[in-house]
Amino acid sequence: ALMEIPDYQPRVRQKDKYGYPFPGGAFMPSNAVPPDEDANVPDKPDSMRLVTISQGLLDTDRVINVDSTSGAVNITLPSASFYYPGKILTIKWIAGSYPVTAFPMTGLIDGSPSLSFSELNMSFGFYTNGTNWFLA
Repeated sequence: ALMEIPDYQPRVRQKDKYGYPFPGGAFMPSNAVPPDEDANVPDKPDSMRLVTISQGLLDTDRVINVDSTSGAVNITLPSASFYYPGKILTIKWIAGSYPVTAFPMTGLIDGSPSLSFSELNMSFGFYTNGTNWFLA
């Protein structure tokens, strides 16, 4: 005979309102209240911006347009462990003639310590596994 456990709730992989699993692959009882869904929203409307000087990106950034008219621009990707796994970060070189280079704060980009944009209007998509960055 099977023993029934009265308080047992099946454990399911919780997802936010956008369908992304919560960071760390959280498993929670199916009747649990999920964490704040807006704490790490993958598609915030304000996550597209223009960058004209070297700077680090934020974990809320999603699309970065780079203008290198005034000088070389070095973009530092957020720490791979803090960026939402599976979320695509897009960087596009939209103007200027000075070089544009992406550097990871931690880890590598497809096994390399940096990635240089070679042509104007070139764009790259990046994603992380929590340790390193990869080209999408």
